[in-house]
Amino acid sequence: MKPIVQRRRSTSAISKALSKTKSREIIFPFSHPDNGLPVGAFGSPNSTFLLDERVHLTVGLQTQERHLFLFSDRLIVAKSKSSSSLKMKKQVRLSEVWVGSCLSEVSEKKISPENSFVLGWPTSNFIVTYSSPEVKERWLSTLQWHSNEMKQNECPKSLFMQILLMDGNNSSSNTTISISNTETADDIIKKTTQNLGLLGRPSDYHLWVIPGSGDPAYPLVGKD
Repeated sequence: MKPIVQRRRSTSAISKALSKTKSREIIFPFSHPDNGLPVGAFGSPNSTFLLDERVHLTVGLQTQERHLFLFSDRLIVAKSKSSSSLKMKKQVRLSEVWVGSCLSEVSEKKISPENSFVLGWPTSNFIVTYSSPEVKERWLSTLQWHSNEMKQNECPKSLFMQILLMDGNNSSSNTTISISNTETADDIIKKTTQNLGLLGRPSDYHLWVIPGSGDPAYPLVGKD
């Protein structure tokens, strides 16, 4: 995985890259947990069911209705197939999940932060919008707490990452930095600019990552 630091680009380029996420074609019967939802179908034997909510996920100019299920170790994103069934779209370990307030980095739409925050995992970022500020705050605090717990138990907690800097003049330079599993994209940019003695603010740059050989670069965002 090779990160690239570049000058910031428009969110339209970001949304185009993020729109390529593939779904898992797994369909489950659905009823509310209080009425007997088979949450074990989504979770694992060692996980605890915490929350579920119908939300809107926005990236770029596109908004979709989804159903989120939060467990103590993972987040499930599902889509309604009918009034009685759901299709799993994504299953993410909480150690890979981050949240933030940088709504303008993810969508050109004007979305109020009162009911919304940024929800992301490697190569995917969304604005998630809830039905009320109270529901949003409950999800935000629960996600943050359990995500931090999972990261504390993860090994290794740090690694060395090679960063390639590219500027508008097609010149490049590189550096290697040590990062922890709790640092954000902005933290990595700050370290990189300091190591390379770059002028300007960290907000003048954007971090992109290449997951593997031949894969396209994806933008990473995150201030919180």
